[in-house]
Amino acid sequence: MSVPATAQEFRMTCRGEQGVYLVVFDATRNAYTNSNPQFSPPWTIKRTQVDEDDALVWASVKVHYGERDALAMFGRQKWVRYFYGNGSVVEDSCRN
Repeated sequence: MSVPATAQEFRMTCRGEQGVYLVVFDATRNAYTNSNPQFSPPWTIKRTQVDEDDALVWASVKVHYGERDALAMFGRQKWVRYFYGNGSVVEDSCRN
């Protein structure tokens, strides 16, 4: 992961099954927050890729029966993909 010396915060508003929620990645502090009401924080960052104008963040959160993975894209394309144990993937579209 290479992060520029300047502070970088990526934010987007997403729409899922239970409504609108906020996703934020602070590249300087390497902190990820996701207010999707389906999941309870804290989120753990597994891997990141940060460029000048975009970021890709792979994070996971504990659920009562294990972990749930999420992949968030901040950039020209904005989305969050949630990966489920049965192999299914749900993608929520996002915007600034």
